[in-house]
Amino acid sequence: MSQVQPQFDPDHSKYFCCCGCHVTVGAKILASLQTASIILIALGVIPMIQQVKREPHFTSILVTFICIFLIIALINGSLWYGLITEREGFLMPILICLAISLVLLGANTVRLLVIVIITMIKFATHKYEILLTSVYIYILLFFLQYLFFFLQYMIFLVFKNAYAYIKDKRFYLIGDSVNMQQSRHVYIAVPKENSEP
Repeated sequence: MSQVQPQFDPDHSKYFCCCGCHVTVGAKILASLQTASIILIALGVIPMIQQVKREPHFTSILVTFICIFLIIALINGSLWYGLITEREGFLMPILICLAISLVLLGANTVRLLVIVIITMIKFATHKYEILLTSVYIYILLFFLQYLFFFLQYMIFLVFKNAYAYIKDKRFYLIGDSVNMQQSRHVYIAVPKENSEP
């Protein structure tokens, strides 16, 4: 019995972003934007060092900032290595960080929605002008938070689909080489010598 392995189609629609580019290209564009933002953050360290020279009690803030920066830089380096060498395991740190941020953003979005509802109920019962302004501000914050959540989710999908593409491609290539090795073996049937007539 032979097992039929599904064909890998790199042009399948699940491997394309909403903008029409391939997920690996989209992931590299997003990684480039992330790298540019990391460089800008690194440039922000320079004024902090100057501040520490003038006021040494800011040293702990600088050390914390540098530790967080190094973690972000390592995650970004892992992302680039995974994208360039097409090793899906190196995309896991960014996927984990994005999943955590989606959970936190989702919780904050729900919190803002609850605040909007409570403020609207208070306004309906008391009709204070300041509450009306608060309602507008909270509604605006809710929609901005929802937009940010949606963008973060789209970024997560691009990296998740790039992960799936690399994994499927690797599985197909490994499976194909195993099938090629098995097809090289030729089995010849030799009649069994029977001593009995």
